[in-house]
Amino acid sequence: VDILKETFQSVSEILDDPKCTTVRLVLNPEQMVIKETMRAYTYLSLYNRNVEMLVVNKLYPDEVLNTDLFKLKKEEQTERLEEIHRAFDPMEIKYCHMRNVELRGLEMLDAMAEEIYGDEDPTKVYSSQSPMTFRNENGEDHLVMKMPFVEAADVELFRVDSTSLMVHVGSQKRNIHLPDSLISAEILGADFIDDELIIKFKRV
Repeated sequence: VDILKETFQSVSEILDDPKCTTVRLVLNPEQMVIKETMRAYTYLSLYNRNVEMLVVNKLYPDEVLNTDLFKLKKEEQTERLEEIHRAFDPMEIKYCHMRNVELRGLEMLDAMAEEIYGDEDPTKVYSSQSPMTFRNENGEDHLVMKMPFVEAADVELFRVDSTSLMVHVGSQKRNIHLPDSLISAEILGADFIDDELIIKFKRV
């Protein structure tokens, strides 16, 4: 049992390390898919997963869009790309165009990787910022959680016991174990500033 617990702890440490484990989201330039990707980004941030890149997939190439038949599609795709940038900037965003055949085999996968990454190393981490950090500012302890696309009314906080805090966002919830220094600390309140939930503590 002890070996199993140590293994789980090691895996958890790897997953929680934003330099070691990152998430890259793939989306099509469609309104519903963009909304679902925004929701996924929110929930991944809640669980302290570092989302550091987007891949916009299945873009129509210019030679298709510049025909009369696809005039409206060109306008729509331009609008969706602008929407993606407004929502996710300054996150790294890559692009991949639609193929005229099904993507199968190593040769086609290599071509797709070349289009997305070019000469860059695909293992490069574009941002190693953790979505959740504990900070001490002006003598006050803060738990800072990245909460993109969330309003204050969407979040609920509960003190489970002296060692943990429950955060509800929409249909998702996360139990956060507090560091020893904040065990039994009083929660003073919470603020939303620039897509960050800042929970304030007072040590007792």
